[in-house]
Amino acid sequence: MSTSTAPLDVLIVGTGFSGTYLLHRLLNLDYNVLAVDASPSLGGVWNSNTYPGARVDIQVPEYQLSLPELSSWQWKERFPGREELQAYFAFAEKHLGKRRDEGLAKHCIFGVWVEGATWNEHEWMWKVRASDGRVWRARWFLPCVGYAARPFVPDWKGLETFGGVVRHTAKWANGGEPDVKGKRVGVVGTGSSGVQVVQSIAPEVESLVSEIVFQQTPALAVPMRQRAFDPEFSKKTDDERKDFFANRKNIWDGSGGSMIPRTAKDDSPEQRKQEFDRLWDTGGFAFWSSNYMDMYVDRVSNTHIYDYWRDRVRQRVHDNTTASLLAPSTPPHPFGTKRVPLEQTYYESFNLPNVSLVSLPSDPITSITPSGVLLQSGTHHSLDILILATGFDVGRGSFTQLSIRGVPPDYDSHSHPLSLSDLWTTRGPSTFLGLAASGFPNMLFPYGPQSPSGTCNGPLCAEIQGDWIVGLLEHARAAGKTRIEAKVEAQAEWTEHAGNVLKRTLFEETRSYFWGQNVPGKKRGLVYYFGGVPAYLGRLEEEVKGGYTGLQFD
Repeated sequence: MSTSTAPLDVLIVGTGFSGTYLLHRLLNLDYNVLAVDASPSLGGVWNSNTYPGARVDIQVPEYQLSLPELSSWQWKERFPGREELQAYFAFAEKHLGKRRDEGLAKHCIFGVWVEGATWNEHEWMWKVRASDGRVWRARWFLPCVGYAARPFVPDWKGLETFGGVVRHTAKWANGGEPDVKGKRVGVVGTGSSGVQVVQSIAPEVESLVSEIVFQQTPALAVPMRQRAFDPEFSKKTDDERKDFFANRKNIWDGSGGSMIPRTAKDDSPEQRKQEFDRLWDTGGFAFWSSNYMDMYVDRVSNTHIYDYWRDRVRQRVHDNTTASLLAPSTPPHPFGTKRVPLEQTYYESFNLPNVSLVSLPSDPITSITPSGVLLQSGTHHSLDILILATGFDVGRGSFTQLSIRGVPPDYDSHSHPLSLSDLWTTRGPSTFLGLAASGFPNMLFPYGPQSPSGTCNGPLCAEIQGDWIVGLLEHARAAGKTRIEAKVEAQAEWTEHAGNVLKRTLFEETRSYFWGQNVPGKKRGLVYYFGGVPAYLGRLEEEVKGGYTGLQFD
């Protein structure tokens, strides 16, 4: 075991948008800061999302940092793919950091997995352990690990016996990137990554023996409307970028667009169709995030939206039986109460002769065999490759996969360290503003549970939370304080508030990862804060103006 001698001011885990932004900000304020990441470079999830068709579903210029050092970057597509996003982070690495520095990489250690961190109440320091035996001591511990870093793999009987290749979309290249050509491929899951995989490998169907999509719930996907950016359009994008950065904190999800300020059921059929056509043709999340203002509280209005979606999808699918499974006559859940995937040719994929759909609610998977998937009916699908697009333990999983140990409220010299994993697994996550947790002093975490991380434009959330964290550290430094901890009562108040935001909405009746219900046995509770960016930002500013009354300083 190798222990660094001089303690750090700050240790950051993860270098996605949050880690990158915080590293840049803190370096320019002369903190002694180090970032550690298991990835080979900056980029966070875009280093692990290497599955076919991986691309962001938030359009640019919205999906980028507003730092002036990065303003010269030019995007090539409206929805950038993984390779372009990796290039963006490489550009950021060279252009961020101190002016006299040579980028950010010299302040990072890549290719090293952080196993855990333990708080030392005597020193008021965190001891952070890496998988290679290295240990660092740091005053402030900032796990920037995102909200979807721990893949969920169903506990199917016999999965370990499968003789072919098994890949979760989040671990696509682990063990070597599989070649789907000439193979029998099964895809389980129809969320965002499942939709992207299916439509990406379907064009190879002539050299593909078969592609079977196992569907638990229909993907209520909407058109992406991808397009390339030519130089002339890029100039327009620069102007849009400036306007967007100036106004994005006033938008519910921190992205472009706004909801129709009327109720769907009060418009005439002709008026609704005109609005729906406009949103459908706009593409991106417009049909989801810019639809009628009552779509989440009024079932009649929501059904009008679903019916339009269903009819547009069925027009694209040739086989009536398949069309009815992909777009049922009645909604499987209120439209928009699960995350809506974006698609390009997903529905057309099912018109290809070797692509088929299996509906799991009527014939569930009972086991995985050495040669394929066995269903309850006795039907067996022989496969060479099994792709798991089965999502993540969202919110808590990114943190509970690390062994983070704090201090119990009744601490004495004989106390056992408080395990974050045990606490959040048994009781569910509880945080103060989605940024701190009682019992874990000097630990501040962007993209945490009960923050707007999963409902907000990611880079904006990274900046809002990053600025608040930096401001807090500067406040502590100016006051000569070296220990900060969330107060129990303030944390309980925020947890209750965040959990009640969706009361009396259609979200309440939908099982989804918004409630943590995609993982069996996980305690039901809202994973994210659904109050919107303006309300969340207002609460952060209120805390600052009030002198951080929700925190204990020592």
